[in-house]
Amino acid sequence: MSPTTYEFKNSAMMRDLRQLTLVGTTPQFQCGHLQVDRRNVLVYPNLDRVLRHVEREMETDLVVEYMKQEVVN
Repeated sequence: MSPTTYEFKNSAMMRDLRQLTLVGTTPQFQCGHLQVDRRNVLVYPNLDRVLRHVEREMETDLVVEYMKQEVVN
């Protein structure tokens, strides 16, 4: 998928997700991505490795966000 197509689809998905409500509240969503190309294909040879990387990236983002909130409080 080209970067332009990815950005278009991602923007449309995020716009649609922001419109969702659940019992009067708007859920928060987190997403991650990894582009596998010639430079890193050997590091990510299968879907399990890709998903593990993306999950780790999202966990790191959550920890960083939590730490920012702790500093503000």
